[in-house]
Amino acid sequence: MRSIPRASRVLTLGLVAAVLIGPGAARAGEPVRLVVESAEPAVTVLARDAGTTSLGDLRILRSPASADDGRSGTRWSVEIVNALPDSTDPAEDRITLAILAFGTETLVLAGVTTSIPADPGTPLVWAVLGGTGAFAGVRGEAITTTAPDGTTEDRLTLAGIGMTEAAERLVLVTDPAPAAGTGPEADPVRTAERTLVDGAGTGAGTARAVTIGLGTEGAEPVAAELGVIQLTSGERIFHAGLLRDGTAGTRERAIIGGTGRFAGARGAIGSTDRGDGTTEHTITFFAGSPDGAASLGALRSMLTPRTPAPVDVDRDGGGIGFGDLRVWRSPAIVDGVPGGASEGVFFLVSEPTEADPRFRRLGLQVYRIPEGGTLVVAGEYEYDAADGPIPGMAPIERAVAGGTGRFSGASGTVTTVREGDDLYSHLFQAADGG
Repeated sequence: MRSIPRASRVLTLGLVAAVLIGPGAARAGEPVRLVVESAEPAVTVLARDAGTTSLGDLRILRSPASADDGRSGTRWSVEIVNALPDSTDPAEDRITLAILAFGTETLVLAGVTTSIPADPGTPLVWAVLGGTGAFAGVRGEAITTTAPDGTTEDRLTLAGIGMTEAAERLVLVTDPAPAAGTGPEADPVRTAERTLVDGAGTGAGTARAVTIGLGTEGAEPVAAELGVIQLTSGERIFHAGLLRDGTAGTRERAIIGGTGRFAGARGAIGSTDRGDGTTEHTITFFAGSPDGAASLGALRSMLTPRTPAPVDVDRDGGGIGFGDLRVWRSPAIVDGVPGGASEGVFFLVSEPTEADPRFRRLGLQVYRIPEGGTLVVAGEYEYDAADGPIPGMAPIERAVAGGTGRFSGASGTVTTVREGDDLYSHLFQAADGG
């Protein structure tokens, strides 16, 4: 990760002890392997049209989980339909965010759930984007196999365990003003936008997030969150994880990447309500890069057409507004080689104001690389109109949050430019500048 900018309340820590997971843990710096078995999940389908599958439909899955190191907890996941079968691809695809939760320790996974794997019985491969507790700062991949009885096995390879020396912290506070864009209580998809100030009370940026309600654990509401902190410099820090609304004290999620000086950022963000309507956010950054980071440097460019065009999903029929989706699956040419794909799910989280005339969508994108694996990107797109494309020739930088295959553990950035009306170019850069 590039050097972290210091604010008025940045604290520098000394060495952080290596974290060992379970009795068979590897030495610091070596990959750690973890096997998690989950029961057949309870599934909740939130469909726009009963009896049929539509773009933007949500599937929420929950199952008890146990790891081979003795941990036990819950496997949560949310799947969002981003592509339906068509003449070019017979699969239904769902962008998926999964969270393995063992008490306050979590692992965040992402990828594409497809209705037609490459071969029957082929496991799905996910990118591990980060975690909290003992898993804070990790990246890697998970190979998931589903048995005929619905049980699943996740075989995880985690890089970055015990490589957390020279950590730094950034402390910011959201102001007490009501969050803009918050959806109705009955809607599981909710968005929020709050102003940030630093320790001296001066403006530091904006925090935006989308949360998806997953159900309850006991009497406690549980939600998956994807969020971004945009500083006044324009640089962004992305985070994801599990929110338990009834939790007293600090709510911790994984830092999964960033842009500018925060490219390749990893660590954790802890949020604490201060009792006066404000919330304090402490971001802990870990130095060093997972083993797969350098592989991103070998990938230079990608071209994707705007055909088929992205689809805007009006979830409640009341017109495009907060929490509504833009989804797509389009072919891609990677370093001159066809056969790749770009898939995405982005939520509308910000509408124009007098001070800021842009619409913003926050979400996850998965790039499939021919014969190479996948890359998972977290980012925001800015638009002049809610139903329009990104502005032409205006570079948009997003965070590479992880990957699979030869890109397992990848970190860095991707910069996207709209070239004319129907073509996008994407330039990848590893966190170390490679």
